Amino acid sequence: LGDNASGSTPWLENNEELQTQIKENKWMRWDGVEGTASEHLEWMHKQAVSLTSEERRNEFRPYGKRNGCSYYIHDELTSKANGYGFFKIEATLCLEPRDMVARSMDMEGLATIDKTVVMMKILKQYHLDEE
Repeated sequence: LGDNASGSTPWLENNEELQTQIKENKWMRWDGVEGTASEHLEWMHKQAVSLTSEERRNEFRPYGKRNGCSYYIHDELTSKANGYGFFKIEATLCLEPRDMVARSMDMEGLATIDKTVVMMKILKQYHLDEE
């Protein structure tokens, strides 16, 4: 898992190219843009904020529902994705914040807590107005 629990990480230790990449902090994004890990994360964050905005909601069409999740597909981005689908999943999780934090690094365990958990990527948070 990369946590060094077994005492070794041959996938890293035996891969000089990956070690060089880490040392130089140069990474190639899927669209050919090269940058640092921080630059890529900032770009991904901006994309996520944009794609989850109300202004772009109509770019996604409903695709189906399952286990309390609503699935949406972005047809234009899917057509450009070389055979991959570009989806958005919306659901209301019934989790206490402490349970979410406790399980944040245990994706399999988190999925067993709530049937709506399919993939954990929090792109946008909604807060209920409590009176």
